[in-house]
Amino acid sequence: MMPADTASRLRAIFAPGSAALHVAQLLNRSGYRAFCVGGAVRDAWLGGDIRDIDIATDARPPEIIAIAGSAGIRSIRTGEIYGNVRYILNDRRIDVTSLRRDIRSDGRYPEIEFTDDLAEDAGRRDFTINALYSDPQGGLHDPLGILGDLRRGRVRFIGRAATRIREDYLRIVRFFRFHAQFAPPGSEPDAEAMHAVEQNLDGLRQVSRERIGREMLRLLAVGRPEGALSAMMRTGALRRCVGAADLSGIRQMERYEIMCGLPVDAGRRLALLGIDDPKATLRISRAAARRVARLRALAAADTTLPELAYRVGARDAVDAVLLRAVARGMAPDRDIIARAEQAAAQQCPVSAVDLMPAFSGRLLGDRLRKIENRWIRSEFRLSKGELLTANAAAALPVACR
Repeated sequence: MMPADTASRLRAIFAPGSAALHVAQLLNRSGYRAFCVGGAVRDAWLGGDIRDIDIATDARPPEIIAIAGSAGIRSIRTGEIYGNVRYILNDRRIDVTSLRRDIRSDGRYPEIEFTDDLAEDAGRRDFTINALYSDPQGGLHDPLGILGDLRRGRVRFIGRAATRIREDYLRIVRFFRFHAQFAPPGSEPDAEAMHAVEQNLDGLRQVSRERIGREMLRLLAVGRPEGALSAMMRTGALRRCVGAADLSGIRQMERYEIMCGLPVDAGRRLALLGIDDPKATLRISRAAARRVARLRALAAADTTLPELAYRVGARDAVDAVLLRAVARGMAPDRDIIARAEQAAAQQCPVSAVDLMPAFSGRLLGDRLRKIENRWIRSEFRLSKGELLTANAAAALPVACR
């Protein structure tokens, strides 16, 4: 029997007025069963945030489409051949998929048959922690008897690990991401899965760089990815995914982030890995690639935190200083965020108008930059009067000073 709070969390998936409950009720009224399955059930059971909702049903795609039409719901049928129909309700996406079993797979696209058996549907899924179902009443359905894996944070494939991997080689990266996300700190990854990864690395060539890149960024966004990344390196999977990478500072970065109260940032950690060309390797956006390059350049410079924050903003300044701290093995100040935010909010008290008409054109710009630099070096302490007095003295010929 489940604890009351667990049942309550599962019922929250089908909260009154929610899109999930509406879809389940439509299916039930038409004589079909409806269950939430996968990540939403896993995360609700663990007490985490519920994101994307996947509904499993014994209705077949034509019935799923007909039910949507009768209810005035927009449906997207691009996955219909695989039993999947996407409902769009008030800009909320709900994937409704017929219960199914796999016949064979070419490494990405399976050949399937429909079924009414939850156990057969669960048996085709990737990891045991993703093979749990919840009904609208908050009841948990565990057709394979693997709830213990979720309780222990054990990440393993359903059935033979090698078979699951060959169905979709991206599961290699997902395995390490889930291990980082759900396994207890310091625990070793599942031995069978590690062996299967080592034996199937060539299959990663079949996976697009975009898919690998998205999954790697999700891994880097986990609270403590160092253990999973190290395991990934031991199998050779990390090199296949990103080329040469330096993990020596990841654990230290995790400690500094916790110490300073910083939220996790995948871009900051990506910059730390030292990947030669992250844009080409992981197909990240141009903006993300520019930020990684900027953080590396800022970290390599010797600019102080206040000046960095004033010139590039608090976020990039803090990230650059953390990267520099890891490289030098020197812990940053715990109040780094407050200091950076304070510096970023500063505004130089002297403007171009204050120097005119004595200066104009290029001379005006040069003089203004010198004043601003003097003000920054004072850590923003010099007043407008002090800066203008110093400027007037500096502008006099040497003989007149």
